[in-house]
Amino acid sequence: MYRYSIPHGICSCLTLARTVKVQAKYLPENEVKQLASLLPFITNITPQSPNDPREQATKVGEAIDQLISDLDLTSTLREYKVPQSDFEGIVERTLPNGKTDPRYNAFIELLQAIY
Repeated sequence: MYRYSIPHGICSCLTLARTVKVQAKYLPENEVKQLASLLPFITNITPQSPNDPREQATKVGEAIDQLISDLDLTSTLREYKVPQSDFEGIVERTLPNGKTDPRYNAFIELLQAIY
């Protein structure tokens, strides 16, 4: 089991915005619509008609990213001494279908981006 002593809130700041963006690409339409429905509550952006739920869900991720930046809560996995050699195992354990999950490579890239 991987243990890095990263506080939950910091882990959320590291991963949430990028995870929302990945999920916006891969989740089924009904789940993407749920993510997209958050947009008016976290930004001053009003969904336009016709609306693209995947684009709106991506904007939710961008808004979260901006909030984390505005609060100066950015950090990296490197700061917490998470070895890059652990990335594959982390993603495999996180996704329900491990390496066969279509999101696998996207989440590897996510971890590399926050290293």
